[in-house]
Amino acid sequence: MGTEICIFNPTTNLIDVITGAATGPGAPGTPVVLNSSGTLDTSFLPEVGISATAGEDLGLNAVLVNLYYAGGILKCQRAYAASGGIAPSGATYPVLAQGFVNTPVSSGQSASVLFSGTFLYSDLHSEFSISDVGVEVYLSQNYKGEVTKTIPSGAGQAQQSIGYVLEYASGIVTVVYIPLGGASGGALNFSQISGVAQINQGGTSQTTAQAAVAALGAAYGTLLTKPLPDTNYALTTTESENGVFIFTGALTADRTISFPATARSSFVLLNSTTGGHNLPVKTSAGGSMVSLILSPGQPMIAYCDGTNVLVVPQPQVSFSANYTGVTGTLGPVTMFTPGLSGVYRLSYYEEVTTAGPSGTQAPFGYGFFGMGTYNGDEALQTQVSWTDDVGPRTAIPVSTPLDTTSANYDQGDIVIRTVAGQAVAFTTALAATGPSGPAYSIFMRAEKL
Repeated sequence: MGTEICIFNPTTNLIDVITGAATGPGAPGTPVVLNSSGTLDTSFLPEVGISATAGEDLGLNAVLVNLYYAGGILKCQRAYAASGGIAPSGATYPVLAQGFVNTPVSSGQSASVLFSGTFLYSDLHSEFSISDVGVEVYLSQNYKGEVTKTIPSGAGQAQQSIGYVLEYASGIVTVVYIPLGGASGGALNFSQISGVAQINQGGTSQTTAQAAVAALGAAYGTLLTKPLPDTNYALTTTESENGVFIFTGALTADRTISFPATARSSFVLLNSTTGGHNLPVKTSAGGSMVSLILSPGQPMIAYCDGTNVLVVPQPQVSFSANYTGVTGTLGPVTMFTPGLSGVYRLSYYEEVTTAGPSGTQAPFGYGFFGMGTYNGDEALQTQVSWTDDVGPRTAIPVSTPLDTTSANYDQGDIVIRTVAGQAVAFTTALAATGPSGPAYSIFMRAEKL
């Protein structure tokens, strides 16, 4: 017999017998028993959302919605990343996701639009599998209201990160909703802002970075967009009192930014100059000492101790990307350009999704393969390039040669020391293939330690 708990109910003046963890919602005065994890069941927690009238049919495969007003009534429509065409609201696509629904709703009916939590997505296109748990997903450019693993890349298409896959079972994908806004608006999440991270995966353009950083103005104070001359520049006292700094202008070399030697709390920096040059940052009291290096397109949250401008530490993923259906070599792909020197862990997982034909055995005494014997025309290897205190480390193999004549896989990681302002990149090397070569997928992550 299972455990039974007897609790006096002051509302009914009776003894309630509880045989297991309580779930909600319940009647007023009903006693609650914690679950096996020692926590309150989530069914007792209120959902954060709003009611809106569906402007079109919404289903389990079309769960991401965009809100709009029509005739004084709050309505919702399917979010869509594609470019062109007219939404029910009259807006031109793309329209970004601002929430989700967990229950199918017909057009004209009331829908409960939620802004946080998890949602279930019915994968009618067989895109996902159990191996995708933890993978980042994006607003789809092919199907309205749906998610995809592939970042939209067409002209005018929105690039909005939606969240991560939590679970997968029999074609039903559970997604944790953590939306990142694109350049055209939408919900914004700034958890990825650091000295090494892009504002959002795939949204690496200056327009996207500027829009997101500018949105921080409400939290950090006023915004200063400063066109720089092609020379070193010292901020005035008035200029330095802003909370968000976006530096623009065309540069032909690295140019130093100097702040007054005044201690102050955190502020945001973004290098939006053209020419591909860094902005070393220091204070007037620091002499020639550079506190940090601001790389192009890399936002930082920093503070000043009166002598140096320092980065607010925010360890996190610096780069995360998935490449599927690859049939040739890949890269070099720049993973990130650190604003500060440091130690990073680079992790990879590569898998052969379509095996290639067997070829002639060939010695691996050339190129990236090292020594030994292998199928010389059917082998895959991942390489990483970075720069440490000694100098460039170019095309360093981090995986063993992978036989692509069958459904093999390889995984691993490498810890590197990289200096500020120098890109970290990876490539895949695939030996020469026949007319029907292999296809493979590779999943890359970079973390600051």
